[in-house]
Amino acid sequence: MELRQIASDPRVVSISKSPLSALQDAESSSFDVIVHDLVGWRGGSRPRPMSDECNGPMGTYGCHLGQEAVMLAEAHRVLSSPGVLMLPAMVAPALDNGTDLASVLDAVQNTFAWSAPLLVEAPWREGGEAGMVVASKDGSDCRKTRRAYTGEYYNADIHEASFVLPPWLVSRLSRDGECRAQNSIAKEAVEKVHSENALSCWKMLFQHETSFQEITLWQHSCWGQLLALNNVEQTSQGYGFVAYDEMISHTSLLGSECCSGPSMRAGGAAVLIVGGGDGGTLREVLKWPSATETCGMSASECVQVCEQVCVSRVVMIELDSDVINASRRLGIHGNYEDPRVEVIIGDGRAYVEKLDPGSFDLIIVDSGDAGDLGHEKIVGEAEGVLSDVFFNDGFYNAMSRALSGKGAAVMHTDAPALSEVPLRRVVTGLLESSAFLGAYAFRVPVPISDGGFMSMVLAVRHDSAVNRSRHNASFIHYSPETHAAAFALPSSWRRALPKGHPQASY
Repeated sequence: MELRQIASDPRVVSISKSPLSALQDAESSSFDVIVHDLVGWRGGSRPRPMSDECNGPMGTYGCHLGQEAVMLAEAHRVLSSPGVLMLPAMVAPALDNGTDLASVLDAVQNTFAWSAPLLVEAPWREGGEAGMVVASKDGSDCRKTRRAYTGEYYNADIHEASFVLPPWLVSRLSRDGECRAQNSIAKEAVEKVHSENALSCWKMLFQHETSFQEITLWQHSCWGQLLALNNVEQTSQGYGFVAYDEMISHTSLLGSECCSGPSMRAGGAAVLIVGGGDGGTLREVLKWPSATETCGMSASECVQVCEQVCVSRVVMIELDSDVINASRRLGIHGNYEDPRVEVIIGDGRAYVEKLDPGSFDLIIVDSGDAGDLGHEKIVGEAEGVLSDVFFNDGFYNAMSRALSGKGAAVMHTDAPALSEVPLRRVVTGLLESSAFLGAYAFRVPVPISDGGFMSMVLAVRHDSAVNRSRHNASFIHYSPETHAAAFALPSSWRRALPKGHPQASY
């Protein structure tokens, strides 16, 4: 519906007043729902600098605003008994360590009978997602949808998944009574992120031209040191890529049957990482021990009785050795000295095509962006070749042949907010190639990347449930809950999938 159609709708009443004045003039129980769609609902349209004087529960940006409690009290008064209030936080949780969302939640909990935080995609905003708080006057739980409605983004699954928070944020919001202003990010950082000149956030530390690409290291005010290839961010010291590394690794390890229990090979799963020169994926995969390290039994005995996820061998093939060397400066890579690790400098596709059948249980394609596969875009492993090097029937079949009987492969397909073509083409190609029986999309927040959320595709040689974790492990972002929630797709993503796909919706 166009804006002029909305304005002419007889149900719409336009009031030229401040939100607080409008609430104060309204009669009690006038509304059933209040959606405060002003990011600056607590004063100003942009976040105020963190205050060292804050020592109360109102948190970072609630200091000195005064009208916050009045606003919430008035909202509570004008709502009907089962009424619901929705409030946004001013800063994406990834940018300020959840500080502002925590302060909103604290304030609302002092007034309303029930409240809960949620996260929604906001690809146009710094940080890629928005934190919100929903509250009910009578204590009703709003985490379950009561109507079967599907919009451009909204659907019942995404409704419930929005309330699933990563472990780091759950921990942050559970610190009752703590002054939210005391967090790990300096107050100058938030001011810089929201300054008029976004370039003030960045400082170049290192630049190097290799035979394949340009490598740069940056110092960023929120993300710490950051590695970029051809000006595309790859990884960072801060939270910017934690979810990416954890989800591409643990969702595939714990969502498929090849890495635990009777389906696992003796000693543990064999994992191949194609690309991944920044070392983040390697770091996450190595969090899982070998079978003998886990229980002290022989490899064959352990596989028969243990449901623990085990990894016996990790091969990482990276085209550009300079990427590995540059990433070592960040100190966030995996342990290259681990005896299970073999690093090969070479062409990832050629390596996969020459593998013996059943060589690996999991293949993680951690290459560059899939990009828009409908166009001649230079992407891939950043080696200056077309993205189709990893996204065609030939490579899909080569991966399938190199995998064990219940093996799996995972690759990311860029941000659907920018283009849904990569997601559609990869899922369709994997299934039409007959190389895999199932190919399932899941969402991953990458707050420092364009588009906010990336789509990834987990392809399995056997068709089984992949949307539940086979282990109760929790890390910074990953948990059994975020695993399951990641497979809840926005409506626009569902429509991008081929007809007949179990996640598709038309």
